[in-house]
Amino acid sequence: MKKILLLIVLCLLVGATADAQKGKRKATKTKANTTAVATYKVEKAHEVYCDGNEVMQGANLSANNTVEIKGKGYLMIVNTKAKKRYYISKAMTARVADVVKEVTKPKSVSKAYLESLMTEKQNSNDYSNSYGNVLRAPMPVYLDNVKTDKNGEIKVYMIEEE
Repeated sequence: MKKILLLIVLCLLVGATADAQKGKRKATKTKANTTAVATYKVEKAHEVYCDGNEVMQGANLSANNTVEIKGKGYLMIVNTKAKKRYYISKAMTARVADVVKEVTKPKSVSKAYLESLMTEKQNSNDYSNSYGNVLRAPMPVYLDNVKTDKNGEIKVYMIEEE
């Protein structure tokens, strides 16, 4: 009788140990399969919304965030790891990762040209009254913290309306 009880206890001990090792293997596999999600810092934004809230300059977006760019809006973001700059002026609602995949080659544009594109997009400050339509001059956009090369140009991945 003692031998049967000892055999049962021994079998339970071996089974519990094997089950615990199996659980440890599963835990290590899930850690290895996770990948880092790219993050993007917003440099400039106009009429851009993420989850119903307006996106402000200096905000951080992940690749999984869904952004909505209105008709006269634009978004300029920088990948924090790869240091790639993206300028999106196309009206759309999409995930940031899907938008970034659209372009493969950067354009070299001057800083003044990029500033003028952003200033033009803000020309939505028109309204009408009893005297007729009034068009306000847009506030100029300046890119202060953007470094240029020796020719005064910036490499930007541009996504524009066609």
